[in-house]
Amino acid sequence: MKHTTETDNELTVKCMNVLMDAVGPVDAERFVSIVANEGFDYTEWQRNLFAGDTVDTLFEKVKNFQPDVAFETAAISCSSDRK
Repeated sequence: MKHTTETDNELTVKCMNVLMDAVGPVDAERFVSIVANEGFDYTEWQRNLFAGDTVDTLFEKVKNFQPDVAFETAAISCSSDRK
């Protein structure tokens, strides 16, 4: 399988499409605005992402992960938050 590196613009468009599909265009724009204006500390987010997990609990999460279900669950959760 050949891997090609996307340009920054291609990656931005792809990610915005994923974001808009997940939360809709209004919340996607709102998210971009929040990140641009307030910043986003990726390191801090990453540090807290798996806080409290052990190697065993992470292994179970990875083993049971179903990408389609996880994406649908996230999209439903985000849409119900807007109500």
